[in-house]
Amino acid sequence: MRAVTVRATTMTAALAVVLGACTSGRHSGMVTSLAPAMTVGGSRVASTASTVPAGLSAMLPDQVAITVASLTAGGDDLGAWLTIDVRVDNHSAHSQRLPSIGIVCAGGSTVGLHRAVSTLSLSGELPAGASRVGTLMLLLPGDRRLGGGGGVAACPAPAVVQVFERPHTGSAAPLLRVPIPDQVLARLNATRNK
Repeated sequence: MRAVTVRATTMTAALAVVLGACTSGRHSGMVTSLAPAMTVGGSRVASTASTVPAGLSAMLPDQVAITVASLTAGGDDLGAWLTIDVRVDNHSAHSQRLPSIGIVCAGGSTVGLHRAVSTLSLSGELPAGASRVGTLMLLLPGDRRLGGGGGVAACPAPAVVQVFERPHTGSAAPLLRVPIPDQVLARLNATRNK
């Protein structure tokens, strides 16, 4: 079993560090050292993936830290999405693959995709000591924006934003879950493409 370390930090503080580093022209100072607040159990098995509240940073295996914050319901005439702010920090000495992130509904195994207009790219690798910050617009599982038609089934509670390992081969192993508040999930279900 591998542990996921949770760090007490806010997305605002994390963004301030990154924005300060970007505007000063320094990129090497973008990763900051944070004292761990707690360690929670985690493994590569879906039933034991760690659950962490929005806004807390969690250290994933291979010394990659992730913060998921500001879960906000959004949408348009094609349906609903969940907007989240994400920060990924590579604290290791080597490039690391970025995790995959998506919505998983209670009782389901299907993972929702994210919209292409998101400002955070999860493709490729994150160099040693580097950070990536941005916004993801997560679609509900079954959203057919990328092809096909029909409605999207309601997403039953409890639903989570799930962070997956992105393996070189095989299926993705869930590492972390961030619960979607019931009132946010209700708004997503109300605005989904029925």
